[in-house]
This record gives sequence, structure tokens and C-alpha cells, in this order.
Amino acid sequence: MSRAVVTGSPERARAVAGVLRAEGFEIVADAPASIAEVVTGSPERSVDCYVQLSVESGAGLSPARDVMERIEAVAALAPVLGRDAAVLMVADERVDPANDSRVADALRLLTEFLADEGDRPVKVGILPAPCSTSDIVSALRDALPNPPRGSLAPLVDYASSLGYADWRTEVLNLTSVSNARYFGWVNREGSSRVGILRGAVVSPLPLPPGSEVSWGDCGPGAYTLARALIAEVLGAGSDELVELLVKEVIDSLPAEGFDLPAADVATWVRQRHLST
Repeated sequence: MSRAVVTGSPERARAVAGVLRAEGFEIVADAPASIAEVVTGSPERSVDCYVQLSVESGAGLSPARDVMERIEAVAALAPVLGRDAAVLMVADERVDPANDSRVADALRLLTEFLADEGDRPVKVGILPAPCSTSDIVSALRDALPNPPRGSLAPLVDYASSLGYADWRTEVLNLTSVSNARYFGWVNREGSSRVGILRGAVVSPLPLPPGSEVSWGDCGPGAYTLARALIAEVLGAGSDELVELLVKEVIDSLPAEGFDLPAADVATWVRQRHLST
């Protein structure tokens, strides 16, 4: 199993880590764990890949500082990076210096120099904005000599004959947390999937057997997704409420994937439910 470290803003790092975990990666740490904690708690050469999301501290105000913090983070993690480890720097959609091809080339060269220890070459890749979580997973699989064979499908399909409550107890033993998020992605087979991220644990959104979901449109899959989201809040909802959710929210979601706070979805559903 490929061992991965993910850093960046806590919210996005946990979402990316959740999808990687579902894809078969072992997550050594995600934000807010510090690089120092990872190095202290990990054996040498035990980390196969490092996903570095945009650094927040510079907030676009000091490009040089952002670049240096990226390089310093990789240098600090170097003792635990394994042979042929993959380092993936992901640029944000804001004014991120890593989006500049000249800066990206310099970042790559400096990072390879600092992380490489002769017999341990490190592969460095940079993903410019915009990029989805699917892009991150694909880039890691391409960079690793032996990527995980798992996919997102086992999370959704494992013990599919069980009811959701039993599935949750059997597979994940989830507990509810206030910062849960719904996120959708397209897996390597081209199938749309929707999960619930609670803390650092991903579970599938409960759906009728054999059903498919979609977003960024008003097709049948979008209505399936709307009913499932409403069921999470109310248990069931009227056809009118389902149609409103499709037209006001689901139709406008990016086709490549989405990330929605569960609290926002619940607020929308309850407000529209009272008014319909």
C-alpha cells in the first residue's frame, strides 16, 4: 500500500486525503499535522508520496515566501521519503506562483535537488490550476512505480447487500461530526461517485440499489442525487423540493466534481422545505 502525506488548508487536505484513502492509499497524515510530527513518527524512507496543496500563509501577498515554504516543507520531509517517491505540488486557483511555468520549473529543480539523496531519486510534479481531486489521483498513479490497485468502487460497493446503518457499522463505524461535507468525483472507470467526509473518514452517500448519480445537469442522475441529499436531512422530500434542489444547486455544480458543506445543504433543504 502506498503511504501518502497531504498538507495544505485543513478543509481541502482532508477532502483530498479522504479520496486518496478510498483509492487505496494509506494516509500517514493530513492537515493539521505538521511535517515535523510526520518525520518524528515515521520510519526513514517510509513515505511513498507527498501531496502539497497550496500554502496558505502567504495568501498570495508574497510569492517568494510561498515558493520558499513549499521547498522547505519538502526538504523537511525528505528523511522519510522513499526511493522513487512522488512529490506533487498542487497550485491553487488564486494567484499562486506555481501557476507560472518558470516558477514551476524552478520549484521542480530545487525540490528534486533538496529531496534527492543520490540513491533515492524523487519525482516531482506540479499541477497548475484548475485541477480536480481526480487529477491529483491520476498524477500520483502515473508517478508511482507500484500504485495502489484499489479504487473508489470498493468503498461504495463493499457489503452492498447490507442496509446503510449496518453497512456503516460493519465497514467504517462512523461517528457524526459537525463539519461533514458531501463531495462528488468521477473515478478511473468514469463512474460518478458521491461520498460523505466526516473528520478523516469517507462513506458513500446512501443510494437506491443500482442507481446512478450525476451533477452539472438536470438529468435523471441529478434527481437521484437530490433525493439522496434531501433524505439525509428530512428522510424524504416532495417532488417539488427535489426539483428545486436540482435546478438551484445541482445543475450548477462543476462537472469534474464538487465539495459541499453538509451544514449548508441541510440549511438549504430545511428553508425550502418550509416554503414549499
